[in-house]
Amino acid sequence: MKPRKVSGFTKIELVFTIACLFVLLALLLPSLGHRSHGGRKTQCANNVRHIGLAAIQYEMRRGEFPGYMMHFGDYSPTAVKPDPLIVGTPPPAHAKIGTWAVALLSDLDNQPVYEFWTVDRYALMGTDPMYLTADRYDQRKVPNMEIFQCPDDASDVNEAFGRNSYASNNGTFAATLPSHLQAMNSESPANGIFNLKVEPSEVVGGSGSWTSGAVKGSRVCMEDIRDGKGQTLLFAENSQAEPWYRVVDHASDLVPETLHRTCDPLVAEALTGLLWHYADDEMAAGSPKPDRLFRINGGDLLKEKITDGPTPQHRARPSSFHTGGVNAIFADGGMRFISDKIDYRVYQALMTPWGEQSNVPDPTFQLRDGDL
Repeated sequence: MKPRKVSGFTKIELVFTIACLFVLLALLLPSLGHRSHGGRKTQCANNVRHIGLAAIQYEMRRGEFPGYMMHFGDYSPTAVKPDPLIVGTPPPAHAKIGTWAVALLSDLDNQPVYEFWTVDRYALMGTDPMYLTADRYDQRKVPNMEIFQCPDDASDVNEAFGRNSYASNNGTFAATLPSHLQAMNSESPANGIFNLKVEPSEVVGGSGSWTSGAVKGSRVCMEDIRDGKGQTLLFAENSQAEPWYRVVDHASDLVPETLHRTCDPLVAEALTGLLWHYADDEMAAGSPKPDRLFRINGGDLLKEKITDGPTPQHRARPSSFHTGGVNAIFADGGMRFISDKIDYRVYQALMTPWGEQSNVPDPTFQLRDGDL
């Protein structure tokens, strides 16, 4: 009788098959990881797009862009209808001072949180330890929202509430301008889009002026963008951005009697947005060369918060965890991925709505095809 053939794998064939599977898996994993990263980058770009379009809608409705620091109302503990979320002794009266992000909440489909900031009966200061943030806000009034978070941004893991990865075009950092230009031009519409919108005297119970001498800026609208909407940046990523609502260290600083002493708009300008500095690679008009930290993705410590590294104005520039640059939206609603290799003059041109009338060292510079 002939021996019967045995079907199936031999041990050698089985080992060889398993080895091939491991090799294929090793080859596929980097590709899968790349696709995952690409998806997160796309989600981040969508976030920036929605924020930018919300700002454009805001300008169309109100005739001006919001500011980096705004007054949204005043909480009164004696309101006819008290805050239903407060249990026990209510907090003292305080001003509701917040950022551009607060102003856009309604346009970003978050009307309930917007009303916490704009209806006087609601308090921002927390009283219940169960709902108290590290900076003493009521955490229900400053929640985390996906729209303000880049999926690749791991820098704000220590921020439990109000996590944020994006910043507005706040123009120039006044302290770097020549002394004769600082007070007059720091809030000029030619230098940036988002500026200071509140003075202490406008807050109920408040008085005086900012200790920094900061002056409330004029309205900035689409008509002020003279260099082309497609060449003027509105928002970009910033991996060191503070929580989307924060302009003061603690909610207790919002008490009107102390607001003008505890809140520095020049610091808030750097905490909430992007800045350009009076610097030039060719040292035009006697300006210094730009510090490496001023540039896109500048510096080596992207994962550190502003308070852990250099002063806030050094971190107020586009930065991200995406390789090679950042997502940004422009005044025409167009999205671009801006390379972190661009010349500093190009960056200044993108930040200034009217470069010829701005205070950049070389106001004659004009963007050309291929600069981005």
